[in-house]
Parts: sequence; structure tokens; C-alpha cells
Amino acid sequence: MSVGTDGQYLFQFSLGEDYDDFVNEEELKYFTLIEEAGNVLPTFELGFNTLDDKVFELLHEGSELKVTFGKDRNSLLDAALKPARFRTAPLGQGKRSVTIVGLYSALGYLNNSEVFLSAKKSGIEVIRDIAKEYFKVEGNVTKSRDSQIWIQPNQSAKKFVDDIWLHSDLADSFPAIAISSDGKFIVKDIKSDLKNPYKWRFVKNGAESNDLDYDADFVVDTNTGLINSWVGYGREQLIYNMETNQDSVVMENTSPVVSLTSNFAQSDDVIKKFSSSALLTENMHENYHVSQAHNLASLAAFSNTKIYLSFHNSFVPIRVLDQVMFMDSDIGSGRRRASEFNSGIYYVSRVARSIESRQFTTIVELCRESLNSLK
Repeated sequence: MSVGTDGQYLFQFSLGEDYDDFVNEEELKYFTLIEEAGNVLPTFELGFNTLDDKVFELLHEGSELKVTFGKDRNSLLDAALKPARFRTAPLGQGKRSVTIVGLYSALGYLNNSEVFLSAKKSGIEVIRDIAKEYFKVEGNVTKSRDSQIWIQPNQSAKKFVDDIWLHSDLADSFPAIAISSDGKFIVKDIKSDLKNPYKWRFVKNGAESNDLDYDADFVVDTNTGLINSWVGYGREQLIYNMETNQDSVVMENTSPVVSLTSNFAQSDDVIKKFSSSALLTENMHENYHVSQAHNLASLAAFSNTKIYLSFHNSFVPIRVLDQVMFMDSDIGSGRRRASEFNSGIYYVSRVARSIESRQFTTIVELCRESLNSLK
């Protein structure tokens, strides 16, 4: 029996090969499924009551928890999950309370250490090759401008991808990565993606098919102080080329890509920093270190400004790294025009879906570099 209402939201839970649909609406206490931007696996927490003691035999990493979810029976998605931890307590009359915590079913991606040398390829090509072993790869970029042999020195696929990701060269753009709850590994060239229409629009009382009416208690959060201190004021790096015996100094400065402003919220009295020295070897592509500085600064800048919002009781297939439009009403009484300082294009950096007390809630985190029209 499914949890939810067909046409609004549906969830089904199966454990191993023996327990299909093993949690019904009466037994379910809560379920939360979270996906977020970055090279991280989705996580979950499931709480339910049960009279069946045999279910405990399957609550470990050797079993798979399959969650099927969607708006209706014609549009269901599957999430393959691994229990990593469970706890239980007696409730009386033979019933037990159970809580399971775990993550997406790709433990080999996190834990299997390997030694590997790629063919001479671009970083994005190698990332996609590795990801295909664990996920279905999607995105708008299949190749970066660099080319080299990428070396995996007895480390996990996740750690290897982290390293390649930062050193991949997309010129004045940068790559973003995410793993969705239904097992999609998403790789995006952000500047190229901005040429496409946004996928969803968060707006009050919208009339279009991709309009989402969000709750009034949204939050805008800026963290410019920490990000500026880390990468915001430019960082010089001394690079020594071992083949030519020459050194050079490079400095990375980022500029807004999404927000409608020409500058970041920064102080005029802070000067650039010196980050480190680095070696450039024959196998490294010429922008190996430059790309790392650029990608790191660009990704960090996207954490400057975030919006947290929610909507209820309707499943929407919104995913991490979806490009969205956010429209905020003006604060002034009786005015319905969009508020300019925080409206506009954002990217989805986190999606949390939760069922509790027969209420379904989706919480979405949006991010970009800055508010609009800074002075």
C-alpha cells in the first residue's frame, strides 16, 4: 500500500527481496530524503513502527531499501538506498519503533580504493567515465578544454572525482556537480546552462505549468564575510614549471555570473592574499593550477547568497542544479511588483523531501553569488 494520495504525492518502501511495500501509512512516523549539490551521495532517515521482528535481519548495508516516489503512479522515480545505522525501542503489545539512517546505494563510490591511469583526456571526460560505473550521467558538458593523463593513486572514485573536478578547465565558466536521489550524476557548465530557460519559477499565485507557489516564511541568508575572507579578495599563487624552469604568478578574481550586479559585497581596504606555491609537471595541463583556483573561487562564491523556502503536499520533480527563477513580492504595503534585491535566477543547491503526520513538505535551498544592485 502506498503512502500518500495519487495526484499529490506517493511513496512506497521495499526492503530486500522479501519485503515489498513493507511500511504503510499507519506505520510510517516520518521519512526524509535529501540531495545536495556537490560530489556527495543523497541521504535519508526513515522512522516507522512494526510488529515484524524479522525485518531487523535486513537493516544493514548488505540490503537495499528501495523507495519509489512521485506525484502519481504514472511518474514514479526510484531511489536505491543503503541502511547504515538503525535503532529500535519497544512500544508495547509486541510493537517496536524503528529508525533507519543511510545513504544512496553506491558505497563502492565512497570506499573502493583503486590505482588507475586514464587515457589522455579532458577532466570532464574522465569524470563522466568514472561516474558511469555507479550512476546515470547527465548534464550539458561532455568535455573540458584540458587534456592530460589523470592518475588515481589508490584512492576512492569520489576522492578522485573531487580532484579532477577542481582542475578541469572550462575557461571563464566552471563545472558544477550533483547526485540526485534517483541516481543521476549531473555535470553542468554553469555559464552555458544560463543560456537555457529556467526550469522552475517560484512565484506567488503563478499561472504557468512550471510555477511553484512557495510558503511565506522563506529566508534569505548571505555569508559574504566568511567567503570573502576565504577566496573573495583575490589569491596569488606562484607556479614553477619544472619543464621550462620558469615561474609565474597567477591571481584569480571572480565576478558575478548570475546575480544582477557588477561587483561583490566586499570592503575596499582588504588587499589580495598569497595562497601557496605549486609545481607544474610535464603531465599536467597548462592551466592545471589556474583552473583549480578559478573553480574553487567560483564554487565558493555561489555559497554567498542562499534562499531557503518550502511548499507542501504536492510532489514536484525539482532536482539539485536546476536553474530556477525566484520572484519575491515587494515589502511595501499593497505593492505587488517583484522585489529587486533578491529576485532573479538561482540554482538549486539542496532538496529535502519529508513526510510526517501525513503531511508532505519539500524544502529547497537556492544559491547564487550575490544579491542584486549592490552599492
